[in-house]
Amino acid sequence: MDICKSEGCNTKAHGQGYCKKHHARLLYKGQIKHIRAIKAEGCSVEGCTGNHRAKGLCSTHYGRRLRKEAPRSAMYMTWCAIKQRCDNPNHRAFKYYGGRGISSCTHWDSFDNFAKDMGERPSASHSIDRIDNDGNYEPDNCRWATAKQQRANQRPKAFS
Repeated sequence: MDICKSEGCNTKAHGQGYCKKHHARLLYKGQIKHIRAIKAEGCSVEGCTGNHRAKGLCSTHYGRRLRKEAPRSAMYMTWCAIKQRCDNPNHRAFKYYGGRGISSCTHWDSFDNFAKDMGERPSASHSIDRIDNDGNYEPDNCRWATAKQQRANQRPKAFS
């Protein structure tokens, strides 16, 4: 068991060889640096002084990169809507999808796989349609369809 480096302290050492009390005190006084600050590298964007978060970027530039890589295209929004309807019990349409046991295939957990399987929407008037309304969202059961095609493929409404 390591003992605190502080003179006269016989407490178990934790961060940088000091007990919790002395470690906190030395950090506050600025006599030692936080371990994360020592390990942190700078952001790779020229002129930025932010600390490295991921992929060589600080949190500001990393967030901007993510937003640029995954723009809110119609196809991306379709994929997000499928995930929400099937997986989120708080979504307003969950009872018609996930609540009925309809899910998306695990292959479509990745937006890239969804985009490759479905291809581009033929036009802005097309949206995702399940051929078998009781089937899951998966490559063999989905197509791009117009509103007219979707109306012809609806499940029957229950009249009360």
